[in-house]
Amino acid sequence: MNFKDLALSKSLLWFLISIFLFFWLGSHLFGAFTNLEIQDLRITGLVTFNSRPIWFSIVVAVKASAWALSSVLIYKYVQFKVSKKNT
Repeated sequence: MNFKDLALSKSLLWFLISIFLFFWLGSHLFGAFTNLEIQDLRITGLVTFNSRPIWFSIVVAVKASAWALSSVLIYKYVQFKVSKKNT
């Protein structure tokens, strides 16, 4: 599947959502790497690596995947706008 098929690289709405997710999830991941705790997916609260290491790893993997996708979407949108402006 291609980003052009999903129209994700051309949409201003997805670009703005991606910017929000980039900073919001980035702060969660920063806390996970520095304090070994991250905000839980299911409930409001923190999951620590010491108390639940498997669930902590799953939460970090899901949030890191969403953060990486938002980073790619930001890059693709900027690339699309720059190439459109140059043509």
